[in-house]
Amino acid sequence: YDLIGDPSAWYPFEVRAVRPGQDVRSWKDAQGFRRADGRKLRVVEVDATIHHYGWVKDPRTMQRKQEDFNRLWHEDAEVERRVPAGDEWDYGRERRVLHPFAGTHPAVMKERLARADWHFPYEP
Repeated sequence: YDLIGDPSAWYPFEVRAVRPGQDVRSWKDAQGFRRADGRKLRVVEVDATIHHYGWVKDPRTMQRKQEDFNRLWHEDAEVERRVPAGDEWDYGRERRVLHPFAGTHPAVMKERLARADWHFPYEP
């Protein structure tokens, strides 16, 4: 929780809020949205900070998450190719886009932060 990733390394533009009542569906990898008929949405760029904690997990939990997620889409041989065997996820590739986080976390994260019993070894 002491590091932050550069979001432009993954997706420079993302739809993060959708007006209710529209016939909108998640699109492909769920990083985007489109109308049910496949048409793109009319979007507006805003200056907003989004805290996303999907990759903020202890290495043991992330290893299981990657194995389980990849099993949804791939046969066992492909899962083994995509997810190196081990008890803990190696965050090696992700380290290149991380830097220290000096901000504050949303209040809703207070309990999760208090339960964190692991340390991420960060070397710039």
